[in-house]
Amino acid sequence: AGMGGGSAGMGGGSAGMGGGSAGMGGAAGSAGSAGMGGGGCTMKHWCLDEDDDTYGNPRTRVSACVAPSDGHIEDTGGDRCMDCEDGLEDVHPGQTLCFGEFYATTGPGPSMRSFDYNCDGANEEACSSVPKAGTCVLAPTGPAGCTGSGYLPSNIAGDNLYCGSMMFQQCVLAGGSTCTGVVQTDAAPVTCR
Repeated sequence: AGMGGGSAGMGGGSAGMGGGSAGMGGAAGSAGSAGMGGGGCTMKHWCLDEDDDTYGNPRTRVSACVAPSDGHIEDTGGDRCMDCEDGLEDVHPGQTLCFGEFYATTGPGPSMRSFDYNCDGANEEACSSVPKAGTCVLAPTGPAGCTGSGYLPSNIAGDNLYCGSMMFQQCVLAGGSTCTGVVQTDAAPVTCR
């Protein structure tokens, strides 16, 4: 105990950023409140989540002690701030659903058609396997019939030519000995993510 019965000794040290000093015969003052970037502040990373899907835009990432404004979410690691199209709530890392319609990208660079709903950088047929059209030919075995029926490429999105395709080629027997392709243009679309 210091002079005068205080808990801190004479000329005691500071209690922290903004805190009071212990004087002769007095107790140390309480610690001051944390300010931006100093004394007791734990810097965190934040990003803006415009579509409220709990994933934010990596181009809006900032560091601060507290959220800069409403709409910012904390980057707790993983893909939290890796939303590749933050204006659409269906598009975000970890998306497990597939979609038959493309969206137009709004990020840096020219707008493109995309089916990358899970932000992994690819347009994938991940929810179901669909047959791809081939050349219509007679089936080599079994009852008379044709092979080669399936979806035709749509060329909607660059790295997967089948995403969104609604063109289905049905190979049918013509005249009993040849096969021909009949194209349906309003089939259920090939879904991707």
